[in-house]
Amino acid sequence: MKPDELHALADALEPMAQAPRFVGRDIPAFCAYLRACADAKPLTAMDVDDWAEMHRLRAEVKGPDGYATWKDAAVAERVRRVKAERQLSERQSASEPTEVQIKARDALLDFISENGTASEGVQHYLDRYVRAALAAKEQPE
Repeated sequence: MKPDELHALADALEPMAQAPRFVGRDIPAFCAYLRACADAKPLTAMDVDDWAEMHRLRAEVKGPDGYATWKDAAVAERVRRVKAERQLSERQSASEPTEVQIKARDALLDFISENGTASEGVQHYLDRYVRAALAAKEQPE
């Protein structure tokens, strides 16, 4: 609607505020709103500086290529980093012996050094441990 039509509508509605149909409704406030809309500066009348500021702000908020916003880009980067850290942690935990394994190995080595010999099971365990340690060193990080 045009501004003069909004003013005419507000002028026509205001006398009818007491009509039974409008009981419980704030007609004077609605008429004031219509007049404010009619008197408001239209969007197309914005000056060039306002448009330039809007485009500058939109460019700042828009995310990098492939993302709608910077928040989307940050969330995606965080997900990739957590996934990579988890994979690295899994590789390291698979190749590094646990504290219990280290204690067991040390106990076996102490047993061998005291007795001078190891049973076939103990020797098999030590061979397996050495092979796993060598394989872990050969894997690229």
